[in-house]
Amino acid sequence: MQPFSEAWELIQRDFYSEQALDYQAAAYGAIRGLVGTLGDPHTSFVEPPQAELDKSGYEGSFGGIGAYVGMTEEGQPFISAIMPGQPAEGAGLRAGDIIAQVDGVAVDGLSQDEVVLLIRGPVGTTVTLGIQRQDQEDLLLVPVVRAEIKQITVTWEPLQDGQVGYVQLTFFAEPTGDELAGALAEIREQGISEIVLDLRGNRGGLLSASGEVASKLLPEGVLLYERRRGEDGELVEQAYMIPDAATSYAEGRLVVLVDEGTASAAEIVAGAIQDYARGVLIGEKTYGKGSMQYVHELSDGSSLHVTAAHWLTPHRRPINGLGLDPDILVPRTTEDMQAGNDPQLDRALQYLAEQSEGDR
Repeated sequence: MQPFSEAWELIQRDFYSEQALDYQAAAYGAIRGLVGTLGDPHTSFVEPPQAELDKSGYEGSFGGIGAYVGMTEEGQPFISAIMPGQPAEGAGLRAGDIIAQVDGVAVDGLSQDEVVLLIRGPVGTTVTLGIQRQDQEDLLLVPVVRAEIKQITVTWEPLQDGQVGYVQLTFFAEPTGDELAGALAEIREQGISEIVLDLRGNRGGLLSASGEVASKLLPEGVLLYERRRGEDGELVEQAYMIPDAATSYAEGRLVVLVDEGTASAAEIVAGAIQDYARGVLIGEKTYGKGSMQYVHELSDGSSLHVTAAHWLTPHRRPINGLGLDPDILVPRTTEDMQAGNDPQLDRALQYLAEQSEGDR
């Protein structure tokens, strides 16, 4: 680090400009440069406003527009779903809309998390999305006033005349375990024994929440293996167990819907379900974020996210950079979404019907 200190001292001593040296910008640039040399897309530096927004997302509410963001196979961010009654719906945004700009800034090349953080902001402020829509040639500019979004991470509804419980889990936050327990209790009360768990577009969240979710769907056992470097530099592997749960739903048929937006904690749950043959995965290959980051809050409110470990499934399959292959591959295009078609859910319901028919 001595060359860096020497260079910084020389710049402070010798640099001349009509504008004063912006020490904060220089420090932020140096941190980004350091992070960039690591070659890890999930080790990142986040400035104070975005750091606060990032933190708020895990606490159950935030300033946003009420839409879920996914990524196409080509790496384009798009609206994967709209929350009913929220600003995005009122502004006319649709599932399948491709996001080209946020407040005039092109988002090509940005990660899913970076796009989400650009869209979020203080309640009452306006964010303008530049939208590419299949039936329109010109870029559509859609202003949306941000509102407080109370993030309900688990919703469910009965399908197939009450034979199947369709459970959508959008994020792994602090309330997620309790929300899933409540949904499963209602499903059990209605005598439903077949579940479709939708993890599409779920970019992860809290590791602890993934354990709570797994405990409702799986018997006791290993949830994941975590590999990290010990203090002496040696490789250390630690098993994380599925927590005990009094409200377990570890019986009955289970299908899990996954896609390229299924990441991190969502991949942990999906991988464990697949390894234990508790259910089948239907959809597309998952994102492949099998790593854990320490989030260090710095003195000015910025934060440093540092990858500290990689995760393996219970059968020690690596997730990071590889993702999970579905048991039944079913593509779903943005054209399907814009037309209101869901071939992945249709295939899940078909699979459950075929299994039920085989029991007769």
